[in-house]
Amino acid sequence: MRITSNMLYNKADSMYASMLYGRYNALSNSVSSRTAAKKAAIQKNGYLNLPDSFYQTNNNAQAGIAGRSEALRSSALNLSSGGKNGIYASARNNKSNGNLLLETRQMVSGYNATIKNLRNKPSTINTYYQRSLENAVTQNKEALEKVGITVNRDNSLSIREQTFRSADVDDIENALGGANGMTRQLANISDSVSQSASREVLSNFAYNRYGSYGSFESYLSALLGGGFNSRF
Repeated sequence: MRITSNMLYNKADSMYASMLYGRYNALSNSVSSRTAAKKAAIQKNGYLNLPDSFYQTNNNAQAGIAGRSEALRSSALNLSSGGKNGIYASARNNKSNGNLLLETRQMVSGYNATIKNLRNKPSTINTYYQRSLENAVTQNKEALEKVGITVNRDNSLSIREQTFRSADVDDIENALGGANGMTRQLANISDSVSQSASREVLSNFAYNRYGSYGSFESYLSALLGGGFNSRF
């Protein structure tokens, strides 16, 4: 039987859903003792006067941040791997930057989407993460430019693919890789972003103005709809 990408995605989603269900149950078991206090706090802050759509929109935004940052983490980790079995050694052996370009496209897409989502949901922690990601990139601006990756005025990234394809692998590895390189920094920061956003969704999903929690199905739908598929 031929295994397709969709089959792999479905299997991954199933496994990830099982993990999320475990987290949901753990959360639900701890909710009852805190419900009254949390409802009182929400009433005190006037949140009960907000429409239900506020909570769903807020959750979708956080789920989007979590999903995009997971995509960034995955590609950044791949680009930070060195050694004889790493992606740079493979490019040298094959005398082609093709796979490097594919992974770098994913990294650039994940980075751009993550900082956009963080900007669209401003908070102290989100602004901190956004600036941390941007600093990791801007510190390597000259090395990136040399291999065809431009840091734009808004700190987003773009690739000049022809320049990248013809760039020396050593220069690409110098710009992107290494144990303490840019992509390792991006991977570490995006992991923190994903965990932070996921915790907010876990603790606040579908908590509406009546002080009630939604079903696991609504929670899982918010997460997967927010981009968690992109981690597989």
